[in-house]
Amino acid sequence: MASSPSPICLTAVECSRTFAIDTPLGSCGLIVVAAHVAGPFLMANERRVGWQLSVAAAAAPMVLNFVAYSQIGASWRLRIIGSSLISFAFDVAVLALLLHNQSREHQRIWYH
Repeated sequence: MASSPSPICLTAVECSRTFAIDTPLGSCGLIVVAAHVAGPFLMANERRVGWQLSVAAAAAPMVLNFVAYSQIGASWRLRIIGSSLISFAFDVAVLALLLHNQSREHQRIWYH
């Protein structure tokens, strides 16, 4: 009998803890996904709250990584960068572009 592929997590308890929506980090993850959808939509409709929501959504993965890795006692490198350097680089780039002086000036002038 062929065995089913093993999940990424080491144990069933760890998997249920990692992917549970009723945990604070799981709920925050759903809120971040909603912010990633609502922020650009509101920015496209020239609403200042869209820019603010997008900045919060861009910073959230870094904050959630730090909190999650701090809870398990990981090294400082994992707490700050996370498990993927490329993912961290894209998160920083999006946040930097949103907080750039020209982007801030644009939202100050044009958004309601």
